Amino acid sequence: MLLVGPEQLLLLARRTDLRRISLNTDDYTDVILDIQDIQHAVAIDVDPVEQMVYWTDDQARAVGRAYLNGSGNTLHVLNVYACFC
Repeated sequence: MLLVGPEQLLLLARRTDLRRISLNTDDYTDVILDIQDIQHAVAIDVDPVEQMVYWTDDQARAVGRAYLNGSGNTLHVLNVYACFC
């Protein structure tokens, strides 16, 4: 759970999209953030001060970020390949 101002939120990484659920409503309707090109989101975090959401994309081997409303989307491709041989 996350407290952003007066609103309590639950953020979910659901493979090809990120969702936001307001815990201040009775129906807990989820809203898909308008972020394009998510291939396989596996982790999510938030910066409540800057109102930014961050996620890792396992398939794109990247870290993405956007504002909580979905705007300002950027993707930073990682050039790290690990071999656990």
